[in-house]
Amino acid sequence: MSFLSRVKDRTKVLVFPAIFLSITVYFGWNAKQGDRGLVAHAERLQLLKQVQDDLAAAKVEREAWMTRVRGLRDAQLDPDTLDERVRTILNLADPNEVIVKYNNQEKLF
Repeated sequence: MSFLSRVKDRTKVLVFPAIFLSITVYFGWNAKQGDRGLVAHAERLQLLKQVQDDLAAAKVEREAWMTRVRGLRDAQLDPDTLDERVRTILNLADPNEVIVKYNNQEKLF
């Protein structure tokens, strides 16, 4: 048997396992690092948790605003809320109140 035929035989033996190994490595890498892999899945879960937290905070803030707005409706006018709004709009204060001045950069509303 000549040298070239031995190299040819060994090449035939090694080609198919090398191809299948490279395919396995390719799919394994994509399963972990690809667009829909394990790392991307963990990032999406973290983003989902952050968005759910933001949604919960927005719902709490919305409920607080709805409570304040409910106090200004005609059917159930809350005197405290009305007094607060009138004083804010007219820039008035009761003589017994303590007034704290803020800069323009520190707006409350």
